[in-house]
Amino acid sequence: MDGIEETQRASRARPSVRGFFHLLWTALIFAAFTGCATSAAFAADGAPQAPRMDRPHVLLDSGHTATVNRIVRDSRTGYLFTASDDGTVRIWDGNSGSLRQVIRVSHLPVVSLAVNPAGPEIAAVVSDGGLVFQLSVWNWNTGRRLYTHSLSEIPLFVQYSPKGSFLLYARAHWNSLVFLDSSNGDQLPYLPNGFGIVRFAIVSASERTVMTYSPSSGNLIYWDLQSGTQKAVVSTIPNLSHVTAISDVYVAGNVGTTLEVVNIVNGSVVSQRDLGDVQSISVDRSNDELAALYTLATASPGTEQLSLFSVRDGALSTLYFANSDITGSVTAMLLANGDLLAARPGGTIDRFSQYVTGSMPFGPNVIVPVTDIAFSDDRFFATTASNVISVRSDFFSGGTQLDKVSLLVEDAIQNPFGVQSGLLSLSNRRLFLYRQDNEVGDLRSINPYNLSVVDAFSQFDSPILQLEDAGSDLLSLERNGRIRLLNSYSFATDFSFTSSGTQTAAYTTNYGVILGRSNSNVLDSALIRVSPQTGETVPVDSNDFLVFDLAFDHRTGSLYSLGLRHSSTGEATELTRYTGSDFSQSRVISRFDGEDLQASVAFNGESGRLFTTLGFDRVQMWDGSSMRALEATGHIPRKVTSWRGRVYAVNRDGSVSVWDSNSLRHLFDFYVLPDGSWTIITPDGYYLPSTTGNPEQHLSLVAAGNNRNLSLSDFQLKLASGTGL
Repeated sequence: MDGIEETQRASRARPSVRGFFHLLWTALIFAAFTGCATSAAFAADGAPQAPRMDRPHVLLDSGHTATVNRIVRDSRTGYLFTASDDGTVRIWDGNSGSLRQVIRVSHLPVVSLAVNPAGPEIAAVVSDGGLVFQLSVWNWNTGRRLYTHSLSEIPLFVQYSPKGSFLLYARAHWNSLVFLDSSNGDQLPYLPNGFGIVRFAIVSASERTVMTYSPSSGNLIYWDLQSGTQKAVVSTIPNLSHVTAISDVYVAGNVGTTLEVVNIVNGSVVSQRDLGDVQSISVDRSNDELAALYTLATASPGTEQLSLFSVRDGALSTLYFANSDITGSVTAMLLANGDLLAARPGGTIDRFSQYVTGSMPFGPNVIVPVTDIAFSDDRFFATTASNVISVRSDFFSGGTQLDKVSLLVEDAIQNPFGVQSGLLSLSNRRLFLYRQDNEVGDLRSINPYNLSVVDAFSQFDSPILQLEDAGSDLLSLERNGRIRLLNSYSFATDFSFTSSGTQTAAYTTNYGVILGRSNSNVLDSALIRVSPQTGETVPVDSNDFLVFDLAFDHRTGSLYSLGLRHSSTGEATELTRYTGSDFSQSRVISRFDGEDLQASVAFNGESGRLFTTLGFDRVQMWDGSSMRALEATGHIPRKVTSWRGRVYAVNRDGSVSVWDSNSLRHLFDFYVLPDGSWTIITPDGYYLPSTTGNPEQHLSLVAAGNNRNLSLSDFQLKLASGTGL
């Protein structure tokens, strides 16, 4: 007989208080209550974002690029799941610490995460902190989104039931709890009548009963889910925070500076410790251990204290932990197998061991961000803050597929600026490197064949925002709004004009220089034309209040802009096409509800196609009549360009993605690594490494099923000659 039925029958018989709690205890133990009140994020689209985990493949063993908000362990698989502001959920081998999967959930932060204890699903909550709140469910094995569910706020917690039949989350409302069918996201009619804010809940193993904790009253209420009736009410201390299940009988939380262990059967406090301002609690149920992170009023600024306890039978016994002082703030933590994982702002995670002083990095981000790319003939150039890299290959000359490449020559020099930099290649085989930080602009002319510095120009007034091809000249834009046409050989200034608030500029042969700007300044348009011959300015009629990127089609005289405009629902980012002799005719060809100020647009004069990264999700291609999306990559493309039949995008995480512009298929991703090496990884998990450095040390082989004898070399691409790199 199910233990819940025993509890119901005992309740009807009105036993003594002692007998009631005995029966309730028996029912709870039989039902094996479990529950981890964690949370999650929302999704981009349902296409696979990575190779399936049950198929062997290689991936880059790299961590998050932004703050980690949740770390969750799946007791069924032993995998660790991390959710981050970078919009991804990453899955790690709990023993080796190697990366197994990356799920691109959104471009927005993943603020919370729940893992299905019975299957390969995760539930994620994503939010921009103000307007967007969404929960979505993913199959983490296939990398596919299953469904989404709109939210009105960030839930207080999200969790799966023990069998994975339903999802449960809580809102800060009187009618707090919401139950969803985990297979399709349909709302279930459980507990429809509100009874106050629920901060914590545990679902029985049979999934027939749920226990809720209301901090305002301090009541633990046991509910029959099918009938919606109360089975028991147990009073305990109110206002518990950071409530975490220790076992089927005990939970831990804090009231102020006091750590409390509560018996959920009778509501009694069985153990207490006065600590400090508790920041986080994590429990390792397999080892009956609890870690509490807190701050003391007397502690040094930026230092948090960590205490480790044994919690057998609810009693707290202090255990030795070598790292009792943890310097720096912690954004998420997890105690597992004697180790503590502590996430830091920015995406780093430290692993602390119980008896070893100090920490080891866990899942570090190894991507050295590429800040710009350029092309010249069969050469590809990429710059990081440290180096300028050149790769010569018949792939970049156009037409040659990756598996047919026979030429691959690489070179690199140290970036003379040592900071984020931009690149520009001109049709006359000249390459320019310029600094893109907050210092006054500086420019270098580089020989594209041997990367030697040919010339320098540093007579700028403020930082350089943009450098563009203007025929025989360079078009430069500085942060102070000054544009100049510079002779590309002598750097002599052929034309100069200043307009405060200018964000972008485009050179045209027949219409002068087009400026995109904020219309909150002197002129009343976000687009203006400037004549290099006379300096005369002519506004272009635009509905945008800010234009931040431009592209020009010299064949048809069409102008394309990315800009912000006001809409009935707020601000929208739109891609607009302007035609006519004075650009008086306009048409919006793509729109994103919200701000996307890092989006870009680029026009390819050879193919007559326009490419944009508007909307965070994918690169889109406009062929003059319709918009088509390029294949998803799992990255967020930002700066797009096109070269000889291929489309390239510098992604938000500093990688570079490459597509075929005809089939729109994703071909590979390019990564620069900490030792100066680089690697290419294809969507199906094969890789091509540089000959310099040791890129293989940053690769992870996911070999599932009967493929345990595979090695990295089995997935290395070969040149058409049959040799490796």
